Amino acid sequence: MRLSMAVSPGSEEVVKSQFDKLAGHALAVKIVRDEKKRSLGANALMWKCLGGLAEHLNDGMSGIGISSWDLYLQMLEQYGTFDFIVVKPKAVEFAKQQFRICKNLGAVHVGREVGIQLQCWPGSSTYNVSQMTRLLNGVIAECKDAG
Repeated sequence: MRLSMAVSPGSEEVVKSQFDKLAGHALAVKIVRDEKKRSLGANALMWKCLGGLAEHLNDGMSGIGISSWDLYLQMLEQYGTFDFIVVKPKAVEFAKQQFRICKNLGAVHVGREVGIQLQCWPGSSTYNVSQMTRLLNGVIAECKDAG
C-alpha cells in the first residue's frame, strides 16, 4: 500500500527533511475526513440576524427582554447538531461545561453500572459547512417568520 500527500508549492524540501528525520522510527498515522469548517462570514450573518430578531422581539417591551445569546441557544437547540452521551453520575457537571446546551435525560444501565444519558449541543464554532448551513437557514427562517 502506498500513501501520498499533496504539499504547498515551495514547501516540498521542508516536508522531505521532516520525513527524513523520522526515518527508522515507528510512526502512527491518523486518517480523517477533510471537512470544511464553517466560515466567519456565515457566523457574522447568523449573529446579525439574531441581533435583529432580538431587537424586533423586544420592540416596545420594557425590561430586559430576550438577548441575542438567548436566541442563539434556542436556535442551536432547534436547528443545531447534537449528540447523546452517557457519563458516570459524578461526571455530569463536567460534561455540561463542555457543551453550549446539555440536557439530562436520566439514568441508564450500562452493564452493572448506572450512567446518566445526556443530550448535548456543541457551540456553532465547532460546526462544519453543512451543519452551519442548517443552523443559519433556521435562523433566517425564524427572521422571515417574525417579519
